[in-house]
Amino acid sequence: MAKSTVIGILSGKGGVGKTTITANLGAALARDFGKKALVIDSNIKTSHLGLHFGVYDEFPVTLRDVLDRKVPPMYAIYTHPASGLRMLPAPMKYDSVLRSIDAVVGQLRRSYDPIIVDCAPGLGSDAVIAAKAIDKAIIVTTPDLPAFTDALKTIDLVKRLRKDVLGIVMNRVRGERYELTTEEIEQTSGHGVIAVIPETTRIPESIAAGSPIVISSNSGAAAEFKKLAAAIAGERYVPDGIFGRLADFFNFNFSTFEGAKVGRGMNGFVREAVADADMPREEPRREMQTIKPQINRTGAAWKGARGEEAEAEIDAVEELRRELPAAAKPGNMGPYKGFARARAGKDAEQEILRKVKARLRAKLGR
Repeated sequence: MAKSTVIGILSGKGGVGKTTITANLGAALARDFGKKALVIDSNIKTSHLGLHFGVYDEFPVTLRDVLDRKVPPMYAIYTHPASGLRMLPAPMKYDSVLRSIDAVVGQLRRSYDPIIVDCAPGLGSDAVIAAKAIDKAIIVTTPDLPAFTDALKTIDLVKRLRKDVLGIVMNRVRGERYELTTEEIEQTSGHGVIAVIPETTRIPESIAAGSPIVISSNSGAAAEFKKLAAAIAGERYVPDGIFGRLADFFNFNFSTFEGAKVGRGMNGFVREAVADADMPREEPRREMQTIKPQINRTGAAWKGARGEEAEAEIDAVEELRRELPAAAKPGNMGPYKGFARARAGKDAEQEILRKVKARLRAKLGR
């Protein structure tokens, strides 16, 4: 996979819906446009991204463990089954300041595209550190003067870091006369408005249900998220259903047409593959000894009732994980010598996934 684009979602102040944008944009990219999208929650002091997917307890391995160099990034990535979105979550509690995530992002660039970073709100050190790791920025604001003033400060910060601004997302738009217009925001900021998300009760309902609105609703707000995802994916968005297709044909926005009711949140995240191409070759056994107890403590909880195929895939990964230390030894001539060679190069993930798929087919009799 070619080098991916890293997009930061930033806002000058809290409460404008930055994390809501991150969750729905990521879910739409994965679910509707088939992208191997990854969202990184870099907001380590006030992490909320997991709540949008119905996760109310801390993940067993998080960005904190990666930053503390306890595990490589791949061990802290989880897949959301309802959308296919990958997530590298932040801890629920973290008292220290955010350290550089450039190296973390760098290790993941070849495996995921795009990578979306949910940055801390405001202009503090955590937001600056996260912004240094991105390529392009999306600025989120509500159409009021205080939020937009801080958005202008955020644009200035992004430019000083020599990052590109993809555009501005106007969130929670009511269409009232006192709100700033799209034209006013574009003319003042010098950047285009790339999405206008209407105010709707569907969004807080979807957060309460733990299921992003792009999954749980066919509302106008969900359509706007999908249009934004389509623009980033370089594809054309065609609304779902007959009403959506008619709206697309006549260029009409059914923003008041509310679709399916919000369902129960899907919180059955599954751990991503456990290989990391940049794990030091000279210390594979110590690395595995550090990670193994954490995986074993939570393995049963993550299997749960995920269905035959999901459980077989996890079992295949676990079996291969137990054989990695021996496979990584120099001069290994056994059946996993290909993995040892791949670790020395840049194809470790492809090698481990090939073996997992082969074992999965064997377990399912396919």
